[in-house]
Amino acid sequence: MNFIQEYTYQLLLLLGAIFLIIGGIMNRFPPQKINVLYGYRTSSSMKNQERWNFAQHFSSIRMMKTGGYFIFLSFYKFYLNV
Repeated sequence: MNFIQEYTYQLLLLLGAIFLIIGGIMNRFPPQKINVLYGYRTSSSMKNQERWNFAQHFSSIRMMKTGGYFIFLSFYKFYLNV
């Protein structure tokens, strides 16, 4: 068994926690102005301030949902030994 297979539950739990924390920070403290260092940066989201604000809110919510899904999946796999 390799490392990934052996520690699947722990890795999913850790990734889920990281996604939840980073998503919460980005949701609580989104970057206010368009920049090239911090935030959800795509060519589309950086076209104007309205798109930038929407992208920051949407991506932080999506990141927290993904983190919750990873945590659920880690417990699901652990308890059912799938």
